[in-house]
Amino acid sequence: LLLLASFVSAQQKPPVAPVRPVTDDYYGNKVTDPYRWMENTKDPEFQSWAKAQATYTQDVLQSLPGRDKLLKRIAELDNAGVQISSLQSFGGRYFYLKTMPGDTNRKLYVRDAKTGKETLLVDPEKLTKDNIHFSVDYISPSLDGRHVAYGGSEESVLHIMDVDTVKELPETISRANFGVTSWRPDNRSFFYVRLNKLGPNDPPTAKYSRALNYLHKLGADPDKDEPVFGFGLSPQVQFADADFAIVAYVPGTDWLGGIIAHGVRNEITIYYTRLSEVNGPKTPWRKLLDVDADVTNADVHGDDIYLLSHHNASRYQVLRTSLKKPDVAHAQVVVPASEPVLRDLKAASDALYVQQLDGGIGRVLRVPYSGGKAQQVPLPFEGAVDELFADQREPGVILRTESWTKPRVALAYDPKTNQLTDLKLAPPP
Repeated sequence: LLLLASFVSAQQKPPVAPVRPVTDDYYGNKVTDPYRWMENTKDPEFQSWAKAQATYTQDVLQSLPGRDKLLKRIAELDNAGVQISSLQSFGGRYFYLKTMPGDTNRKLYVRDAKTGKETLLVDPEKLTKDNIHFSVDYISPSLDGRHVAYGGSEESVLHIMDVDTVKELPETISRANFGVTSWRPDNRSFFYVRLNKLGPNDPPTAKYSRALNYLHKLGADPDKDEPVFGFGLSPQVQFADADFAIVAYVPGTDWLGGIIAHGVRNEITIYYTRLSEVNGPKTPWRKLLDVDADVTNADVHGDDIYLLSHHNASRYQVLRTSLKKPDVAHAQVVVPASEPVLRDLKAASDALYVQQLDGGIGRVLRVPYSGGKAQQVPLPFEGAVDELFADQREPGVILRTESWTKPRVALAYDPKTNQLTDLKLAPPP
């Protein structure tokens, strides 16, 4: 194939691009750009050159023997399996996005955990119209599984669906690119991030600065929703313009976390309050820790908060302190730093589950709240672990794993039997 390509190239030369040097002087350093003229992509000369390049490339590729057969086989293998993502479980239902072989877009499904009945909730292809592409970027089921919020496309609009009837609720929320951050236990309201509405003289970047987290109640007018966490709401909570406000309710408790994500920085700032104390902009947030604690993730069980931190521990450790009387500086080490890197943690009703990366191999550690000996969850093969899901109100954990030779599979771990069960959300490819 290489010899043939060389032969074709020798017979047919690619179109030559004109060289028109432009030299800039940056504080005494001269930089020459020979192809500055190409930046005007509407220039007929550039468009003609680009089309000639494309024609030349296609001629070379199409002359390769066996290329069409190889391309067909690659497409067959690439579309051999069903892809599952964003798996969550609430109210005896599994919610997930699924891509079937040949699909170019993910669809939202729900499956009954007992009967296995699967229902298509959202097909984004049917929502694509007027040449405006629609896709599902995020999903967030209510804690009882009765409703699911979802959103997508370039300018994300948040929709809410009644899962029992598979019908949309009337209200939609614009500028909700990051969706629901947490449902409340009444299953009729949730916290979400809404970006700014730009004025006629605002730069495009203003849309993403000083975003607030709001409380929405089903059936209410979103434009009348009250903000509860974010820039400028409280002198006790310090936000930078680009900081991201996350409000997270912990199921089965009265605790509410206010998390500040600082752009692309991994380390977070955490505030907390009680759910019963939420009062719009007057919500009394208390500071738990700042970025100097080197915490990148956290979860709560009862009144204890578990922290994933790399403070003086480059491979991370898990710490614990009480939200009733927090002392992060003297927090108890629950999982000390060791050879495996700790990647994530999730709190279930029976134990804390910690995701590990051991020399490239994914593992899951079960850490009893009682302080007993931690144990490895018995995975079916060595490979990657890319998702953990746990519900504070339920025992066990749901995980996804795959390897170079084993397809991705979603598994539910039962701590009573120490066994993993294939949820069979996707058939083997």
